[in-house]
Amino acid sequence: LLKKTSHDAHLSTTQLSFLALHKKTYTPPMLLARVNTRPERPRAPTIILATARKSSRDTRAGVGFTKKSGRIRISSIAPDGILADSDLRVGDDCLAVCGETCLSDQGRAAQLVRDSPRNVTIVVARGSWSADIAVDAVSKGGQASVSVGIFFAPTRGPLGLGSAVKVSRIASGGLMNDTNLTPGDVVLSVNSVSPNDAVHAAELVRSATDAVVIVAYSPSKARLQAVEFVFRDYDIQWNSSEECEVSMAVGSGRRVKFVLLFSPETNMAAHVDISAIPYDSTSRTARDARIDTAKKVLRLNDILLDGANCLSSLVVQTVMVPVQAEPIKEMEAVCLMSDLEKLVNLRREGLLTDCEFSAAKARVLDLAAN
Repeated sequence: LLKKTSHDAHLSTTQLSFLALHKKTYTPPMLLARVNTRPERPRAPTIILATARKSSRDTRAGVGFTKKSGRIRISSIAPDGILADSDLRVGDDCLAVCGETCLSDQGRAAQLVRDSPRNVTIVVARGSWSADIAVDAVSKGGQASVSVGIFFAPTRGPLGLGSAVKVSRIASGGLMNDTNLTPGDVVLSVNSVSPNDAVHAAELVRSATDAVVIVAYSPSKARLQAVEFVFRDYDIQWNSSEECEVSMAVGSGRRVKFVLLFSPETNMAAHVDISAIPYDSTSRTARDARIDTAKKVLRLNDILLDGANCLSSLVVQTVMVPVQAEPIKEMEAVCLMSDLEKLVNLRREGLLTDCEFSAAKARVLDLAAN
């Protein structure tokens, strides 16, 4: 039973039930303090992989490293080194060197290049990226069979147009457990390849032997910084990644209070008034605060919508070629069995859940039948 107090006597039973259900504490990810400038549009870096072969262990790679702002960066590229003709540039941020990620200092990066017996592989990110973009890399240690512990699922693309791939789950104890990725993030690329669907993303992760580099857009971080900007004059309390409360004093010890609810599909916000001040109050200050909050929600959605518009240019849209309705020939049957075998391997390695496996299998068989 829900018991009304003098503070919430004006609330309906439905509103009381809503409050009782959402009293769980939630700590949002650390991003920024109150920001006074409009959040920048989503901006992702370019991921570049450079590989060169050493004729011997003593062959000079000719690449130098430095540490700046907590990141390992390329500081020099010798014109006579084996990486002189690569796509690397001075200032690139190193994500992985010879398959090792989470580099502690420039000395470790140089040692990996120096001690590599044959191939020298360096993965870098070029250009800065916005706070709502996650760039993470993990090392599989040269073994393709190592489970990364990340799962994918289909989702609607930016603005609900087309399709995209999102992170559905991150396994506890997996290689991706301590990264910046969170469930719900929209995957932009896996090892510089924009995945066509969830199965393709899982295959890109599975087939990698050294480093797995994932660039993703985080809707939760986007809404966090947008709320901190638009409601910077309000008190903000996050109850979950998709719900927060904003409140403001209107005098005489009274406050207007609203719950912002975000759609997991469109990332747009709706607001619910849970103020302790009745709507028939003659207080003009409370009325003005309610109107101001409604205007701020409109501005909040404009910022999120603008970000979604910009995000659509970061996602590579794949054109689907219509499948001709012809009988399955011998070669087509071989391709069908190969696709099914890949799905079985992905399920066996834990990269696909039962639901994802069934959906992908049905899709492959449907394409073959049509």
